[in-house]
Amino acid sequence: MSDIRCSATCYPSCTFIWRKSDILVNHNSVLSLGSLLKGEDRRYACTASNPELNVPTESPIVVIEIRSGPESVSLSPTTLNYTLTEGQVIDNITCSARCSPDACSYTWSKSGTAFVNSFVLSLGSFEIGEAGSYSCTAKNLGSGVTVSSHIVLIEIKEPATRQQTAAIIGGTMGGCVLIIIIVGFLVIRRRYKLICKCVKIASPSDDMDMHYTAYTTKKTDKSEQHAYANQAYSRTTGFENDQQLGIENSQPIYERIGKGI
Repeated sequence: MSDIRCSATCYPSCTFIWRKSDILVNHNSVLSLGSLLKGEDRRYACTASNPELNVPTESPIVVIEIRSGPESVSLSPTTLNYTLTEGQVIDNITCSARCSPDACSYTWSKSGTAFVNSFVLSLGSFEIGEAGSYSCTAKNLGSGVTVSSHIVLIEIKEPATRQQTAAIIGGTMGGCVLIIIIVGFLVIRRRYKLICKCVKIASPSDDMDMHYTAYTTKKTDKSEQHAYANQAYSRTTGFENDQQLGIENSQPIYERIGKGI
């Protein structure tokens, strides 16, 4: 820091003293402070006196403040990794640091982009789009010094209901195919009418759309030799599957034997 010089006009020449918070520093018109350290904030005053008259005159107070910080940033809670389900409420995360002489300013960023100018990160009920990496930056407005916190990683965990729904739909499709194959075999052997039906099992119960849940053929003559399909679609998971049944007009064995005789 540069020297601070005190001057006044006296006859004979003035004498000077510098005080720091009412403590005598020197008997000189020049105050030399050199390199100041954090915590050396002080209030200084110069007093000029006429040695003949002994009438002192004090200068205005010189206030010296040391700009310091931030050196580090703390988070509360200190958790750095979160795995949340959609809709789960996350507690506020607060950021703190020490700046002097004024308080620090704070900015929360998401994936490197400024998110909110506050020391508090408040997300409330969490949504999928809010997953990502967050960090808090503290700034000394006087010196421009900035320090960032550790990265807070927030990930989304798929709700169990979605995983269960996908599994149930897959199992339902397999069951549907099995029923169709058994019924189709009996119809081909006996040439009865064919009724194919798929039953949906989903959680929640109204989550699945079914197309062509039931189909009834005529007697299985040549005109019914086709492939029939059933489709199910989950609105929640997007799981979709088609199941097909092929019907072939196969002549019963007793008819073939009779015609051969």
